Amino acid sequence: MGEPPAASALAGVVIEELSPDDWQRARAIRLACLKDAPYAFGSTYEEEVQQSQEWWRKRLVDGRWFIARQAERDLSVAMLIHGPLPETFSSNGALNMDLEASYPWIRSVFTVPEARGRKLVDLLCLHLCDLVATQGHQIMVLGVRQGNDRAHAAYLRMNFIDIGTFVPTSAPAEMANHLMARVTTT
Repeated sequence: MGEPPAASALAGVVIEELSPDDWQRARAIRLACLKDAPYAFGSTYEEEVQQSQEWWRKRLVDGRWFIARQAERDLSVAMLIHGPLPETFSSNGALNMDLEASYPWIRSVFTVPEARGRKLVDLLCLHLCDLVATQGHQIMVLGVRQGNDRAHAAYLRMNFIDIGTFVPTSAPAEMANHLMARVTTT
């Protein structure tokens, strides 16, 4: 099973859920991720930097945003949404998925460059897996761009498995994603 990272590596790190009033924090870390890795997020810095306060507040209602912070510094973010599997999903047979069901998804995962290697992603993702398990969900899913080997390895380390591929609606056909799933436990 994926184990949480060592406590000493994460001393003083707190996970908190953002509210619409935290829109400026969400905007800041989202814009940082779009500058750092625009290929991974289905949007661009240029598109999102121009968005209004109302647009950012709506994003915090449409999905639940979680931040790992230390002191007053936001270091890592992950979003939790619920939705169906993509229409372009092609199963590899590793896990029997109900194509009509809605699943909890981890989306928009990012860690600021200077905080990478501390397993903040593990902390956030395992927190979200625990959260959805307590709500009765048995499977958590996520997508990771093929070629993003570091992220793929991190999710494998947390006991996500490859269950197939899909092409996001925001991506050209040649930019397939791994669809990964983790069976949650309570």
